[in-house]
Amino acid sequence: MRKHDWPALLKTQVQSGQTIAAFCDARGLTRSKFYAERAKQSAPKGLLPIRVAASELRVTLELSTPVTLRGNAADLAQLLRCL
Repeated sequence: MRKHDWPALLKTQVQSGQTIAAFCDARGLTRSKFYAERAKQSAPKGLLPIRVAASELRVTLELSTPVTLRGNAADLAQLLRCL
């Protein structure tokens, strides 16, 4: 089994303008592996920084797309315990 440089392949696919199907077919890659590697590369690594703004009772999760949650202190504390 050949090892691939998945970060480079994912970037090349985007830059190529080809569909994922065409890109994979041209390189002998399976689409399922391509999608799995793309998901793995975009998944957050380790702990994520969380900022709490006390004056607004706001929590911001720094993901690839930041998510801001607003609410009362009890609701936000319960949500954070679930994470």
